[in-house]
Amino acid sequence: MTLGSRFVTVSPYPGLPSPVVASAWGVQLKLDNASDPRLSKFIDKYRLNPQTAPEIGASCTGGVGTPIG
Repeated sequence: MTLGSRFVTVSPYPGLPSPVVASAWGVQLKLDNASDPRLSKFIDKYRLNPQTAPEIGASCTGGVGTPIG
């Protein structure tokens, strides 16, 4: 697993139920920190998964908030 891989977005978002929440279509994994090994497994399973097909190659427009950096 490489966090720099395509189609993985990491962003802070206020009000989440845990310090780290990984999301894919209809699935969430709530973690206390990003070093939890379950995060890598989640990303490996859902990154570019056929379940995400509606978003592959889609433009990143219409977001909420201002990107940091």
